[in-house]
Amino acid sequence: MRVTGHVKRKWVIPEHREWQGKAYVTVLAKNALEVNVENRSLQFCPVAWKYDRVNEGDEIDIVVQRGRFEGELRILDIGPF
Repeated sequence: MRVTGHVKRKWVIPEHREWQGKAYVTVLAKNALEVNVENRSLQFCPVAWKYDRVNEGDEIDIVVQRGRFEGELRILDIGPF
């Protein structure tokens, strides 16, 4: 389902180590967006070229998936498509 959202914040999650399975692994740095969709604040890590095209305060097109029972939203992709 396509909706419109507003970018609230852009930030970088730095490289870090976390426990996965039976060992610590190094997770590379990721670019992240906080997007306000239907009065809910959602986080999404887009590909680099989409991250570079948006700024804080921009209105963007978003493809979301709505949960069947609790109405939970999940961002699948952001525009441009």
